[in-house]
Formats: sequence, structure tokens, C-alpha cells
Amino acid sequence: MGEKFKKWSCYLCGDIVIEGQRFGWIPEKGFVHMECLYEYIAKSFGGRIPSDISALLELEEIAGYGIVRVKQIESIISEELKGQVESGRHKLEGLSALAGKLLKETLKKYGIEL
Repeated sequence: MGEKFKKWSCYLCGDIVIEGQRFGWIPEKGFVHMECLYEYIAKSFGGRIPSDISALLELEEIAGYGIVRVKQIESIISEELKGQVESGRHKLEGLSALAGKLLKETLKKYGIEL
């Protein structure tokens, strides 16, 4: 599947985020390594992440993983099916955006800014 992966900068650590790694997207901030995000949030809560925050982190990670996997499938699937599969990926991208938005809003309720 020799497709080229996109690259961005992690807004928390500044290192490169490569599509295919564990990453998320936070509105108004950009892409982030999931490890950096987990670490930042865990430190903010003294290691005890509330269940709603943990669930939103999991949702963001699942959506991100799904997007990458579907893009890989798009590179090998027939043109006849590609449009429908692409449509499904767009739904996952919407879910990822929603998870990032909800995570940011929920953290703000705890007094934590991303």
C-alpha cells in the first residue's frame, strides 16, 4: 500500500505527526500525538482522568484509527466502490471533529485549557 502519509506538527510537543500514527485533532489547536494528549491531560488531573474525559479520548483515538485504515482501503478498492467507502471516511472525520470539540469543551468545564 505504498501511499504517502501526510505530516503535521503536534501542537503540544512540536514534533512531527505522521498520518498513520496515533493522533487526534483539537479545534483551534490542530493535530496532536495521542500520547502527548494523554500525558498532558493525565498531568492536569494528577493522574486520575475522569471517565467522561477518558471516554472522549478513546472516541478520538478510535475515529483517528478508523480514518487511517479507511484511507488505506481506498488505495486498493475498486473505483466502483471507492466513492461509498470515501463517504464512510467522511463520517469518521466528522466523528473525530466532534470528539475533539467535546473533549476541548469538557476539559474547559474542569478548568483545563488545551
